[in-house]
Amino acid sequence: MKLHRVVVQIHPPKEDYPGMVEEANYTFADGVVTLVNSAGVPIPSRYGKAYEKKLPPLGDAHLIAGRLAKEEWHARGSGKRDFNRPIDYPRNGSIV
Repeated sequence: MKLHRVVVQIHPPKEDYPGMVEEANYTFADGVVTLVNSAGVPIPSRYGKAYEKKLPPLGDAHLIAGRLAKEEWHARGSGKRDFNRPIDYPRNGSIV
């Protein structure tokens, strides 16, 4: 099965901030777009279900894969929930 690559913008660039993108791999077979890792294995959600979507008539597999990649990024906790997370410092006081 052929792997395809999609790159989606997570945060746009601003002044001194270069922005942020997320890369993902996907397959497209039998009208279904599935996010996969670099080995071609479907990426499971926290509920164990694969990130996949049936392509609608005249749909664009690359566009659907981009939406799935953003959904997976948010579900992974890479969004705003990480902002106020506790910071783990070394116990001896030294900063690595």
